[in-house]
Amino acid sequence: MIDSPIPFEKAPLQRVSDSFLDDHQVNLYVQREDLIHPVISGNKWYKLKLNLKHAKERGFKTVLSFGGAYSNHIHALSAASGLFQLQSIGVIRGGCDGGNPTLRDAKAHGMQLHFASREEYAKRCNKLYWQQLQDIFGGCHIIPEGGNNIQGVLGSREIMRSIQSHGIAFDRVAVAAATGATLAGLIQAAPSHVKVLGVSTLKGEDTITSNVLGYLNDMATGRMAQWQVFGGYHCGGYAKVNARLLDFMERFSAGTGIPLEPIYTGKLFYALYDMVLNRQIPAGANVVAVHTGGLQGLRGMQPLMDKIKARVG
Repeated sequence: MIDSPIPFEKAPLQRVSDSFLDDHQVNLYVQREDLIHPVISGNKWYKLKLNLKHAKERGFKTVLSFGGAYSNHIHALSAASGLFQLQSIGVIRGGCDGGNPTLRDAKAHGMQLHFASREEYAKRCNKLYWQQLQDIFGGCHIIPEGGNNIQGVLGSREIMRSIQSHGIAFDRVAVAAATGATLAGLIQAAPSHVKVLGVSTLKGEDTITSNVLGYLNDMATGRMAQWQVFGGYHCGGYAKVNARLLDFMERFSAGTGIPLEPIYTGKLFYALYDMVLNRQIPAGANVVAVHTGGLQGLRGMQPLMDKIKARVG
């Protein structure tokens, strides 16, 4: 385990009991990273912890990062930075409304919010813009949106080690993918016989593949696991949902007791069941799906979800 200021719970591994999976002779387990901490849950902690340790070791007192109004990354950073006695600044895409529950939580955790226009926010990867932010806020350590950097990848390797610690036989690990940092960490840490599946939550899975390849080229240490990014399950794009996805999520959660949200985990499990149905995941497979948390984001998606459900009756 990477040293952290406070203990986190070990993620339990839950086997999914489901007649559909039984009929197709597939064993599905869920690595419940959503249960490791009541606020800083899922993959966000793994992508943040080395970034925060890096900032602390280099004498920074403040960290700054980027996200949307309901960003899981911003929400987790606002709480996690305090564990390292660091101040935090969130550059938030869009208008100056800090009243939604995610941003209220962030402010309660001590985060300073800077609201950026969409034009300004589009510069979030530009190093010249980073320097401008440094000039505005003073010396601060800047973490890319979503913790999408080498520290985020290195921290994500710990998820695979946690899966292995349960002592079960598995041949596939699946995770929802947006930037590809968590996926790259899982690939890098996976045993060579394990295939790692990334389910794209947005249009343009080629970009995710390119990001992952970049990280793996930087970190190559010998033979690595096979891996693949699957598109076609994004439901129209990032944070887009449809009635089929919501119906699946409702039935899955009712049957398993595992809560999902529609941006990441809902699409992951929707994709896995479709892959089982189409034999892309064959009979006899032992699959571990990583639950990456993000359940706080339901508060932002609920109005859209209710609207879609009302429309279909």
